[in-house]
Amino acid sequence: IFQLIFALIIFGVLGYFLYKKVTNSDSVLNSAAKDVAKTVNVTDPDLTKTYDSDILPTDELLNNKNPLSVKMYADLKARYKSDFVELIKEIKESGAKPVLCWVTTEIGIAQTPVQYYGKLYIKELCAENGVEFNELGGPILVNLHDNTFMPKDGHFNKKGAKFIADFADGIIKRYPNVKSTKIYTAKERAEYFGDQLPNDDEILDGGKGLPYRLKTNKQGLRMGYDLNFPKKKRRILFMGDSEFFFPFLDNDGTAEGQLQARHPELEILNAANWGYSIDDYLSLWQERAKYSEPDVVLLQSSGTDITDLFFTNRMKYSRHREHIKPTDLEKKFYEALDKQAKK
Repeated sequence: IFQLIFALIIFGVLGYFLYKKVTNSDSVLNSAAKDVAKTVNVTDPDLTKTYDSDILPTDELLNNKNPLSVKMYADLKARYKSDFVELIKEIKESGAKPVLCWVTTEIGIAQTPVQYYGKLYIKELCAENGVEFNELGGPILVNLHDNTFMPKDGHFNKKGAKFIADFADGIIKRYPNVKSTKIYTAKERAEYFGDQLPNDDEILDGGKGLPYRLKTNKQGLRMGYDLNFPKKKRRILFMGDSEFFFPFLDNDGTAEGQLQARHPELEILNAANWGYSIDDYLSLWQERAKYSEPDVVLLQSSGTDITDLFFTNRMKYSRHREHIKPTDLEKKFYEALDKQAKK
């Protein structure tokens, strides 16, 4: 009897561990959902069709000689603009200061056409909407291999994260007196402010053999303490994709972690996540992040935020992926890409 009880306890513990690993989007056991997945399913009104999530247009969208490419890229830019304008409006209405941070490893000689033209467009949007545009550059351009996990992975290592911490620090210091004016009651406030599993503490490696420790607070933010209300310190919110999430770094090695160590008088909030784009930043703000009552919002973006709005990518990474369906234009463009890939 005692042996049976002991075995049941062991299986229960192992079952809970596997559940935690599989349900975490960055875990090794769940890496298929991010790194290995090849197809995703979506139900159209008239049929069920399987789409290859690896078919994601990039430079093909910049072919000005192809009317379909021109139309598709214009549509994606219009979507980006719509969500960007709404997000900036809502952040400003809260009294917080939104700042655009252009952060990508595809810089310098590694800059792609998508990044180049995407930057021009997003920079124009910032100017039109009164948003400060800041581009990561300087010494980090000299040798990306020293500042990333290349050749294993292209994300920033601890040294690269320090460059970004310095970059963000300079921005934060320009707004010492900015304070949000929106205060939520306990009844109004959402339970979570970020999309990470709350109260998480585990070792991950994303299937890359680069182990790191992920710790979150009870509000689903990647930070080591909970936020209390009414707040007593100024809050700096980081919203972005993996360039602000910093996979393969422990919390204290991320730019946010390094900034928190420098500025105990501030609360540095990391709400970034893998694969997010402008549609995710907007819905995350509306549903969760705004309730943290941030004073300055550092919004990370790059040119791929535009192309990433294509439906095959959104069905893979969107916060609301279950609701993503291709438009008629996207179906047509997908079919053209699929046909080209099979030649």
